[in-house]
Amino acid sequence: MKKQKSVVLVMVIALIWTFGLGYATHWLFNPKSGTPNIYPTPTPTQSGHNEYDLLLATTSDPPMIYYIDHFEYDFGYGSTYMYYSTFNDTLSRINIPTDALTIYDTNDGNRDTVSVTGGFDTELGSININIPEIALTMTVRSGDVYTKFGGSTKEATGEISINGEEPMNVYAALLKGGSSNYPDVDVYKLGVRTDWLMYWDKDWNFYHLDKTSVNVENDNYLPHEFFSRINSQGDSKVTRVDYLEGFQISTFLEKITITQPSLGTDTDIMNLKRLETVSRPYYEDVSALSTIKNENGEGVGVYIILNTR
Repeated sequence: MKKQKSVVLVMVIALIWTFGLGYATHWLFNPKSGTPNIYPTPTPTQSGHNEYDLLLATTSDPPMIYYIDHFEYDFGYGSTYMYYSTFNDTLSRINIPTDALTIYDTNDGNRDTVSVTGGFDTELGSININIPEIALTMTVRSGDVYTKFGGSTKEATGEISINGEEPMNVYAALLKGGSSNYPDVDVYKLGVRTDWLMYWDKDWNFYHLDKTSVNVENDNYLPHEFFSRINSQGDSKVTRVDYLEGFQISTFLEKITITQPSLGTDTDIMNLKRLETVSRPYYEDVSALSTIKNENGEGVGVYIILNTR
């Protein structure tokens, strides 16, 4: 069954939702096992609160990044922001129309597959996006109230064009989440710290991380952590998802270090570096988004920090 949902993506979802739905589930397994991902039956929410994070990266050297964050409520309120980087890594943020992009969502009973099309005008000029297909093979959360799934293209099958010029090929990653009953949460009173990222390494394996701690115990906004990798290598058209347990993330100045002590070693999984940074429209005084690469200048992605402590 194919249903059309007109939404505008903005790759950094509404803050509360972005950080509220990253709770790792009980079927996580050790990435060294090589076990193919098992797809729990998704339960996408069609009412309440819906959010989308869309990340695009061109195949140019260096790649350009387009990150769109969209969220909406059933009663009509919504917002969409796009963050983009130029060839010199300069990062900018703009507001775009909420109905600028359209997501076509197909569910085969095991997982969602989405396509994204649309266009809008910006200070860069007119932008048109066409992503034929993203399979949401990553399960971040699947429950009765909250759902969140993610996916990444295996190849640069998407396109983005500016001012009618020849389209540029892009890799695309999408996080799709929804809530049927999301309560109001005052993150200032709770003392929240969140580290969140979407990232491709130099081989275009995709990573999503969300680690959130909360100082004040409450029933509505719980501590949660999630870290997963979609492996794009190999001849198979089906990507494999590894869920990475027991990770730690630390930041110092512009450096981001991710380790996995549960494997019995402190060997770094990733050493990343923040490049350009801009404040976010939600909680501008305590939250910011940065473009990221690894310490060798490879890979590409975005990182969000929220800190109300």
